[in-house]
Amino acid sequence: MYEYLYKDGTWRMKASQSVKVGDILKIYQNGRFPADCILLHTTERQGTIFLRTDQLDGETDWKLRKACAFT
Repeated sequence: MYEYLYKDGTWRMKASQSVKVGDILKIYQNGRFPADCILLHTTERQGTIFLRTDQLDGETDWKLRKACAFT
């Protein structure tokens, strides 16, 4: 389940199989999320996060990702 932004500006729960292109998801620390998401915002000052992709590619090291600058 993910929290997603509904058209009226409220956050609601949505099953992962119901996520569609264009949905804005709220992901919490240590939460899993679809691999093809774009990071729009983070609470970190540098706008970065570290994530693991071990279930996709088997690599267990942490990868650095940066939020889009225009958001």
